[in-house]
Amino acid sequence: MAILPFLAMYFIALKGFVYTKAVDIYAFRLAFSSKSHCI
Repeated sequence: MAILPFLAMYFIALKGFVYTKAVDIYAFRLAFSSKSHCI
């Protein structure tokens, strides 16, 4: 039963990493598109 909390922590960390990566890519695309519109 001791492996369950570690598994939960791993999934939470993985989800957090994926979420951060998605936000980073979204923000980059948003900045890039707004920059190209200005030019």
